[in-house]
Amino acid sequence: MVFELRIFLELMIVALLSWSFSLRIRRVDFVDVLWGLSFVYVAIRSYFNNFSTGWLSLMFLFMVTLWGVRLAIYLLVRMKGTEDKRYQAFRIKYGIERYRWISLFHTFVLQMLLVFVVSTTLREFFSAPPNDSIIGHLFLSLGILLWVVGFLYESIADYQLYQFKQRSSGICKRGLWAYSRHPNYFGEFLLWWGYSLMAFSRGSIFSLVGGLVMTFLLLHVSGVPMLEKSMKEKKGFDQYQKDIPSFLPRLSKNNNK
Repeated sequence: MVFELRIFLELMIVALLSWSFSLRIRRVDFVDVLWGLSFVYVAIRSYFNNFSTGWLSLMFLFMVTLWGVRLAIYLLVRMKGTEDKRYQAFRIKYGIERYRWISLFHTFVLQMLLVFVVSTTLREFFSAPPNDSIIGHLFLSLGILLWVVGFLYESIADYQLYQFKQRSSGICKRGLWAYSRHPNYFGEFLLWWGYSLMAFSRGSIFSLVGGLVMTFLLLHVSGVPMLEKSMKEKKGFDQYQKDIPSFLPRLSKNNNK
């Protein structure tokens, strides 16, 4: 419990420092870069706090770090020019001066609260001993498989979208984006259930918090709904919605142009 409190307070300090930095540079969208890196921080702290030993703990730490650093680099590279339209909309909605203060809670504190809740899965993994039962090995193996598929799926989808946006401002329908409208979020979904099942293999029901919360966020809050709202202005979006499923990929590519 003491360690949990320390992590919570440390994340709140990160939120405060990040908010202060945002006032200096007059943009808040770098908070997206902090998302993945915050989980890396929690994983490292948890690993050393519990004196975790063995190849499984080291592998789990590597998996979190690889995902978090890759995502941070991708978002940092994508962050150029003006501030992300989502945050520009918030400034217009609340007013520039008001949003300076609202952003502390609306953007930075809220994100670190979510990191604290979702990272319950990571802390549970490092705090529990391995389960050598058949069921334990089954969940562990399934979790690793989901993580590998999810990580590759998300990474490939991000790369394909980045390449597409270098040439066009339209709607990407190539590669994995021909099978669903949000393949990157689907990859993220698989990846977090991979973490959750790996942690659940050690016996705690709280290990599933990460997968459950991330699924809710992706499908109902900051993932699919928010992005689809911003895409409605693009030409051909209505037909795009009819042709390609939102989240779960279809089994075959849609041949409609």
